[in-house]
Amino acid sequence: MAELITVRGNHDGGGVALNERSEAHPSGEAFIVGHMVAQVAKTLEVEQRLLSGLLVATDEPVTVPFDGYDKLSATAIANRNMSDNERLLVRQYEAATKGRKAIVEDVPATSKDS
Repeated sequence: MAELITVRGNHDGGGVALNERSEAHPSGEAFIVGHMVAQVAKTLEVEQRLLSGLLVATDEPVTVPFDGYDKLSATAIANRNMSDNERLLVRQYEAATKGRKAIVEDVPATSKDS
C-alpha cells in the first residue's frame, strides 16, 4: 500500500495542480485545484509535482468540498445536485477524512447525465 501524505496545491489562478487516477489514492483519484489541501498517495506523479513545486507537503486540514458540507447529513450530501468536479471532491474528502462509506458508494464519480 502506498504511503499517504497531505499536500496543498501551489497553482496560482485556480489551475489544476493534480488530476490523477490511481487505486493508491484514498478515493481512487486525486484532484487538486488552486491551493486546496488533500490527502493523496505518494505516487510517482505526486512526487514529481512535489519536486516541481506544483504541490507542497503540509499538515493543514483537508479542504472541505463546499460551504456548509459539515452540517449536512450523508443522505443530503448523496442527494445533492453536484457537478462532476464536486462529486470527485466529495468522494476524495470522505475517503480521506470521515470515511462515510454511504457517501463514497452513493455519490458516483460522475453524474448519470455525463
